[in-house]
Amino acid sequence: MGLSFPGTGAQFTKVWENPNPNGNFAGQVVQMDLSNYDAVLILQRAGTSLWIRVGQDAIDTSANIWANGQIGASYDLKSRRYYTSTTKITFSDCMVTYGGSGNVETQNNWHIPIAVYGVNFGG
Repeated sequence: MGLSFPGTGAQFTKVWENPNPNGNFAGQVVQMDLSNYDAVLILQRAGTSLWIRVGQDAIDTSANIWANGQIGASYDLKSRRYYTSTTKITFSDCMVTYGGSGNVETQNNWHIPIAVYGVNFGG
């Protein structure tokens, strides 16, 4: 069953749902038929949701910035990469980069996909 928006021609169909949306989400390949869609909408927990045209790649990055009562600020960047094709989406591990130190580590409790919708724009 799909969702449509009258006057826009856009239709959304859920093609995948995370069976454990409250847990960590390690990098993995999820098979799904995207051959009939123009794009995907990935809804996420602990991150932003994003649109990706089928066949293209994207990266979602969020930043946490805090001042610590000092001149300047500390920060960390959390990023997850997405690779789409007509048969699957490859999700990378979510990586965190700590500002200042340059240290990088896996932190899969961010940018957790909850659901993927196939999108047809119509017209």
